[in-house]
Amino acid sequence: MTPLMVQQTFRPYRSFHAVGKIAVAAFAAAVLIALLAVSAHAQRQLSSQDALTLSNQVGILVVVNDHPITDVDLAYRINLELLISETPNTVENRSAFTAQAFDNLILDRIKIQAGESAGLRIGDAQIRSGVVDIARRNRQSADEFLASLAQGGVPENVFFDNLRAQFAWTALVSSRVDAQARVSETDLNAELARINSLRGRSERLMSEIFLPYSQYEPQQALDTAGFILAQLRSGQEGVRFSDLARQYSFSPTAPLGGNLGWVVEGALDPAIEQRLASLFTGQVTDPAIVTDEGVYIFGIQRTRPIGAANSRTLVRLSQLFRNIPQNQQSYEAQQDFLILNQATVKTENCREFETYINTFGDVGSGDMGVIDLSTLGPQLSQVLATLEIGEPSPVLPVPNGGAVFMVCDRTQDIDEETREQVERRLIAQRRSALELRYENDLKRQAIIDYRF
Repeated sequence: MTPLMVQQTFRPYRSFHAVGKIAVAAFAAAVLIALLAVSAHAQRQLSSQDALTLSNQVGILVVVNDHPITDVDLAYRINLELLISETPNTVENRSAFTAQAFDNLILDRIKIQAGESAGLRIGDAQIRSGVVDIARRNRQSADEFLASLAQGGVPENVFFDNLRAQFAWTALVSSRVDAQARVSETDLNAELARINSLRGRSERLMSEIFLPYSQYEPQQALDTAGFILAQLRSGQEGVRFSDLARQYSFSPTAPLGGNLGWVVEGALDPAIEQRLASLFTGQVTDPAIVTDEGVYIFGIQRTRPIGAANSRTLVRLSQLFRNIPQNQQSYEAQQDFLILNQATVKTENCREFETYINTFGDVGSGDMGVIDLSTLGPQLSQVLATLEIGEPSPVLPVPNGGAVFMVCDRTQDIDEETREQVERRLIAQRRSALELRYENDLKRQAIIDYRF
């Protein structure tokens, strides 16, 4: 079947998923009989009245602000999420998707109710328009699209409810969040400096599975990691890293399929970075990485360069350097550290910093001239990118000693198109954070009555 291109943002309902995989597994087992009991019905399209009649024959799992969610609702929602993710509809996969589908059912109901409280009315015409738009993206007519849903065991009223939640949420976020997501000139300039400080390096879009010793015995964690890697190596149809992460990982990213997002090279522990350095796109760390906290499996989805070739940040830099003895516990070394630390609190502009350097600086101190941030090491360049002009840096380790730096001038050489791209990304990130905060507020306010 052609994959369904349905625009969806699934944010797991944290307070349920946070109970852990053991509790989730117990929950899945508790409702599995009910799910199997309705599976025959879930493989064909039902009218709203049919679904209501069937719901009355099975149990209520949860009541969200006086609205019940039943075993049947959950069975159909699992079908929908399996269909969207192109995952085979097997007993094992249904069990793995149970917690995610249950979380999303609750969240959709909260969003619909929030829209109703705000006076939003998502009418049938808007739902039909949404179906036509999604069908067009799948190169189908609306009837063909709904037939493909029914073939996958998803009644149209189930999909309509999900679409209604998306429309309501889009309208709510637009009215409550967009105005707060604007980016100030100061924030934009700081982000441009950060990007330019990393120019020439790369970042990776990563996934992870974490098996902590707090949940697994060490050997059990290794055995589980071995089983997961064997599954990934097998090349069997339907085996996905994201599904295995949802099923086995205890990382906060587990509900998102282990998606860790974009991670700058060098940002992780050196031992992990060493393993990642040998990976190509699409590969995973095999064997798994063993740490003091547990066992990790990382995957690299994509890599990309940071920054743009037509942008850079130039700074005029001054340095206070002290040649610290190798024995850092010695009296001389402690005096050097004292001098460096006092520079961070006693100098507030470049003129004061220059005077302090002339009094206390060792050979190598002074004006370093104009420097492109991207030519410095990653740790130093990222620190300098965040400094205001005339603000001393923390004491930083440098070869043969320690140093305090101060930016005395900054120039950003960047074209307008790149600037606009960065601004759009910042707005999107801020909007996403505000949206998540609003979502969490609604979940905290909701009355959730679990019946299991």
